[in-house]
Amino acid sequence: MDEISRETYRTALHEALKHLIISGNALIYLPEEGGMRVFRPDRYVVKRDAMGNVTHIAVKETVAPFMLPEEVRDEVYKESKENNCDLYTSIVREGDKFIVQQDVKGIVIEESKGSYPVDKSPWIPLRYTRIDGEDYGRGFVEEYIGDLKSLEALTKAIVEGSAAAAKVLFMINP
Repeated sequence: MDEISRETYRTALHEALKHLIISGNALIYLPEEGGMRVFRPDRYVVKRDAMGNVTHIAVKETVAPFMLPEEVRDEVYKESKENNCDLYTSIVREGDKFIVQQDVKGIVIEESKGSYPVDKSPWIPLRYTRIDGEDYGRGFVEEYIGDLKSLEALTKAIVEGSAAAAKVLFMINP
């Protein structure tokens, strides 16, 4: 708890927990410096082996072109002046380490290339519930979908019944 408070991770962790409860998945990026980032499930894909170990992660970010290194920015955007661009990050497991690189429109950003030991990777794909043979987890909400649908139907019936009762009261002349 002290580290969470000291490093200001509270907001990011809250967001990750919400994604885990609802969708069952979240990707955390926790570099040595710079705080924590959370990627929602529509911004990344993950592939796992039969034991549930991560083998591939791909992340899509939308960034402003001025955030790119100058040589990449000049090469990619010499003809168009778009306000945003898609930056893709690839994290691939090779043996006992993860190989990382980024690219924009198919052009690899050389400064982004690197590697991490498997147990020290800053990319942490989380699952709420592990299902054998599946790359993604299932959320808390999915376990109770039947109860939630029943509750919705009952709530609708109560609202409609209340509206009908109110209408009858106004039709009767006291």
